[in-house]
Amino acid sequence: MYAVLNDELEIQIATRPRNYYSTITQITVVWNKPLNEFFKISFGGSGPTVNTITTDATVSNSGSTWTIAHTTSPSFIRITNNSNYGLTLQVQGHGTLFSDSVGMCGNWNYGGVRFVNGSLYDTSGGYSGTAATSFPLAQDWQIPFADNDLEFKTNICDASSSCDGMNLFSCSAVRRFLKKDEAHPGCGSTCDDLTTETSRLACEEDVALTGDGTWACQKSYQDPLMSYQIFCEYCNRLELCLDKSELNDIWTCLITEDSASIPYGIATIADLTEQCEKCTCDSGEESLLNEFVRSPIRKKGRIRDCEWLNEKKPKDVKRICGKYVDYWKDPTTGTMYRPPQKACPVTCRACDSCFENPKTKYTKRVSKQGKAITGRCGHLKNLKSKASICSRKKKISAYPRASKACPQSCEIQGCDTSIP
Repeated sequence: MYAVLNDELEIQIATRPRNYYSTITQITVVWNKPLNEFFKISFGGSGPTVNTITTDATVSNSGSTWTIAHTTSPSFIRITNNSNYGLTLQVQGHGTLFSDSVGMCGNWNYGGVRFVNGSLYDTSGGYSGTAATSFPLAQDWQIPFADNDLEFKTNICDASSSCDGMNLFSCSAVRRFLKKDEAHPGCGSTCDDLTTETSRLACEEDVALTGDGTWACQKSYQDPLMSYQIFCEYCNRLELCLDKSELNDIWTCLITEDSASIPYGIATIADLTEQCEKCTCDSGEESLLNEFVRSPIRKKGRIRDCEWLNEKKPKDVKRICGKYVDYWKDPTTGTMYRPPQKACPVTCRACDSCFENPKTKYTKRVSKQGKAITGRCGHLKNLKSKASICSRKKKISAYPRASKACPQSCEIQGCDTSIP
């Protein structure tokens, strides 16, 4: 069936019943579809049987885990092969690669899990609530035989691990077998030892179905990818954590009692705040407690919050959002305060990906002393060195690179105002 499908890539999977649960037995990644680059792996093998992926990607291996990382966006596909229970598939996507994608993993544009016709699949009740209803969804995303790129493709449903034809069954049937082997022999952990709530819930459901407590050692539960929804929930605490000076300390503050790795693609505090701003813009709601710096030079009245800004007249909101563009680190507390257009992007109407304030500052270059030399978007458009500045990747502190701060002046695709 299709796990992910769009014009750029496909992730095709095959599953079969195993004990009280289903497992993935084959995965094929069709990368850069115009060039048909492939990564194919089957349950029980020592590794991929086909790997021709080279365009805008790196394929790395650690033990029984293979990661296909997109080199131009924070996207990757992680596949783990366990000889006891099958393959696991984890995907972290970015719109650069996953825009318009559909399939069993969800609908990128419209959200949620959906059938082929776009109707929403009811996920209420969590893992236990969907156990009896997910089979029609899988059937709906079945791959036409002519388009099937799995290593061993067939229209016959076979429950045996060897696909020897001795355990054929109707492809419209749901079958579960008696428990035979532990999923993770020798596992000494329990579901309660898992550090994220979603992993604990999934583990508990697996144990309830199979009576096998070793599911607590499943790699995708112990080292889970974080959903966008969970990440955005963590972002609700951002203002309480910006007094930390290190990225790891801010992240630890955000996730409180959970234990989760910093998401792939977030390497700096600026990256983190930028992604949290996206959460705010996507939801259309911002915390009224978010604080910003009105003027880092004045000693009084420089720190305000979104509630204060919302109470202003529209003309004053526009003036404040457009005028004050500095970041400021309080030397006493260490808190990094953002400008109003970053702390309150909904109120400042700064959510559009092509938004540009002429007064916004960007990192023009980094001095030999490691300090940021900034420029303003309003001056960038007519500079002879604009192309060079817009192509630079370096940034320091919170000031972004020019291509992020000034998408119109840098003529980023879709933001070039000179195109009629």
